[in-house]
Amino acid sequence: VIRHVGDALKDHSSKSRGKVCAIGIAPWGIIENKEDLIGRDVTRPYQTMSNPLSKLSVLNSSHSHFILADNGTNGKYGAEVRLRRQLEKHIALQKINTRLGQGVPVVCLILEGGPNVISIVLESLKEEPPVPVVVCDGSGRASDIISFAHRYCGEDGLVGDSVKDQLLVTIQKTFNYSRSQAQQIFLMVMECMKKRALITVFRMGSEGQ
Repeated sequence: VIRHVGDALKDHSSKSRGKVCAIGIAPWGIIENKEDLIGRDVTRPYQTMSNPLSKLSVLNSSHSHFILADNGTNGKYGAEVRLRRQLEKHIALQKINTRLGQGVPVVCLILEGGPNVISIVLESLKEEPPVPVVVCDGSGRASDIISFAHRYCGEDGLVGDSVKDQLLVTIQKTFNYSRSQAQQIFLMVMECMKKRALITVFRMGSEGQ
C-alpha cells in the first residue's frame, strides 16, 4: 500500500502546485536500515532501494513524514495498528469547514495483506462513524478473500454452504491455517459482510477501473 500510495502522490505532485502531507505509519521492527534513522534533531541519509533478499521494508520517499511504532518486535507487522487507528480517528474529528461542520474524510485501503488486515477492515467498519473500505481485488491474500465474500454474499451479508466451504479452504491455504483457525477468520469476514454497503471492491486490471 505504501508503495502504491507513494507512486500516486508522486504522480499528483507533478500535476499540482499544492503540497500534499502524506504521513506513513509503520512498525519500527520491519524497517530496513532503521539504525540509520536513530538520532534527535539530526539530518541523516537513508537508502530507499530495497534489498530483494531481505524480508524487511524500506521507507517510501514520496511521503512527507513518518511515524514509526516500536513494541519491541522484529520482522512483524501489527505494532502500528492501534496507533494508526487512534491517529486516523483524531484526524477525522477535525473540522475542515466549521460552518458546515464538515470533518476530514477517511477511507481504509486494502491491498493484499495477512490475517490482521481482515481484523483492521472489521474495526474500520465498526468505527463510529464507520470508515468506508476500498479493497483491491487481484492483489492477493486478505484482499482477494474479502472480495470473494463480497461478490458472492447476499444483501443480508450471508453466503451459501458451497461459498462458505470455498472460503474456508481458501483461508486455510492462503494463511497455512488449521480448520479451526480458518473458521475464526471466516467469522470475521462474515461480520464485515454485514456492512457490505461500506465496502467498495476495485478489480485490478479490470476495464474502466
